[in-house]
Amino acid sequence: MTHARPGLVASTLVALVLAGSVPFAQTATPTPPPAGRGQRAAGAGRAGRAGLPAITANMTPQQLQGFIDTWEQIQAIDILKLTAEQSQNFIGRLQRIQAIRRKQMQEHHRLMAEMVLLLNANPAAKPEDIDTHVKALADARETEAADLKKAYLDLDAVLTPWQRGKFRQFEDQVERRKIELLGLIKGGTDTPAPPPANPGRGRRQ
Repeated sequence: MTHARPGLVASTLVALVLAGSVPFAQTATPTPPPAGRGQRAAGAGRAGRAGLPAITANMTPQQLQGFIDTWEQIQAIDILKLTAEQSQNFIGRLQRIQAIRRKQMQEHHRLMAEMVLLLNANPAAKPEDIDTHVKALADARETEAADLKKAYLDLDAVLTPWQRGKFRQFEDQVERRKIELLGLIKGGTDTPAPPPANPGRGRRQ
């Protein structure tokens, strides 16, 4: 497969994301809080790599997720060495996966909040009401799994086997880094550098 120059492909992807011309690009990424004195912007000093915007302790988890989702979309173009044609199909499908996960997380938090109220109710909640929420949580997980399975099949359809494996590796490292960053913003600590731009870079098969 012939690959376009990374810079050209990256420019195409950025234009698609910023223009909102791709489905699911409608979720606005919030403006990051102003950097405090002496704060080091995430990714500073990594020449040639698109780092995350400055991440600070007063950022909300929702803001952080928005930044990471956009960062992941842009970085994937270079990491997977996508052609311009691939990138046009890939970005919308990745955004679909991200949207499914956000929706499921919101539903999970809603159901759990209601469950807590039921468990702490006085007088005690009806057993059938608790069972209804337990079932709803299980149903939500099943729905997410089915939706994600289809979304990943659609995503994989535009990738080569090497790119599919590389994307799973990248996703895993981004997810682990996101957990670290969530702990930092909740703990009131400014963050160090963002996830590696090219995790486990090796020879392409």
